[in-house]
Amino acid sequence: MHYIIGLMFISEFYGGKDLLFFSFRPWRSWRLGGEKMNLRAIPKIPIHRASASESCYNGAFVSHPASSGWFTRDTPAPTELRCAELRIVLGSMMTMTPPSTELNDALAKMDLTSDNAAIIGLQYGDEGKGQIVDIFGSRYDIVARYNGGANAGHTVIIGDQKFALHLIPSGIMCTNAINVIGNGVVIDPAQILKEIDGLNERGVTTDHLRISDRAHIVMPWHKVQDGLYDTAMATAKGSKAIGTTGRGIGPCYADKALRSTAIRMGELLKLDKLKAKVGYICEVKNTIFKALAEHCNVPFEPLDADKIYADICEQGKRLAPMITDTNDLLHTGLADGKKILCEGANAVMLDMDHGTYPYVTSSNCSSLGIYPGTSLPGGTIKNIVGIVKLYTSRVGEGPFPTELFGDE
Repeated sequence: MHYIIGLMFISEFYGGKDLLFFSFRPWRSWRLGGEKMNLRAIPKIPIHRASASESCYNGAFVSHPASSGWFTRDTPAPTELRCAELRIVLGSMMTMTPPSTELNDALAKMDLTSDNAAIIGLQYGDEGKGQIVDIFGSRYDIVARYNGGANAGHTVIIGDQKFALHLIPSGIMCTNAINVIGNGVVIDPAQILKEIDGLNERGVTTDHLRISDRAHIVMPWHKVQDGLYDTAMATAKGSKAIGTTGRGIGPCYADKALRSTAIRMGELLKLDKLKAKVGYICEVKNTIFKALAEHCNVPFEPLDADKIYADICEQGKRLAPMITDTNDLLHTGLADGKKILCEGANAVMLDMDHGTYPYVTSSNCSSLGIYPGTSLPGGTIKNIVGIVKLYTSRVGEGPFPTELFGDE
């Protein structure tokens, strides 16, 4: 079963952060009282390209063709509406201190957690997936992230505390669930250690975190390559920069396909065999980067293989206890009847194959990436939960037909 969950953070009405929550089964239209009712974004909602996290628009996603109605403070939303195959569950402007009783009750009514499930973004990211994963997570035995890298940002708010996660699954606060970083994720060791330390310092344990030994590592040369390639494309005649985050995600996935210049997490368990590999990769990359830097007329400092190896050894020793065969972990969990929740990073419109290519991320962030990104057998995930927000925004370059410019 496929569901769509919409989140609307409303801060203008109450001076605080409130949540409008709804869900519906994704058919194109339904009939209500003999009339056809379409689901569409209300035209009044400002649509723009986001430069930062913003959450102060208001309104509802469901509207009748004859009128664009708003659910506001003066016209509170119904808690539940049913018509034929349509089911909309709306939180009545509940205070955003998840997991709230109202939201948990609404989710329970939807029966989404009766089987294995996945939570994905249906727009360009920033839909609020992390918050929903955190709320759902306590109902599952395993929470598994299946794609992307540190270019994703998932926020979890618990009481008055805010947690920003980039690589660690958003179910990490649910200590009853094993949190898995799957083989489809590319991992920046420095970034994940920073997240682990930050959580531990705030009293959040990460003892239930497991990292796939097949996940690829974002190395320092990937970040250098990201910047140089973007500069080269921006300066090339007739070309245009993609607008990457500069965190080395794309080059890491590229090396995954090239194979000979890739390093996987499992190799951190055999550091004595890694030194020679780091050395020859740096030699190859330095040759390429030097030529590219000269072409772009930008300075270039050669990669220091010894320093990179020393850093990865230190990081590897800390991460080693968490690195494991997550394929076996997940398959064993299935055999034992464990429930699994998969978490997608980024969103459908940024999917490598099915998004607004080439202005996309470098992985399959739709539900199509679940199985190769975790090793789970096809058909394992019964409930796909898509998250939307009630206005559209995107970061970076790329087509965005409804974009507003200047004072519009």
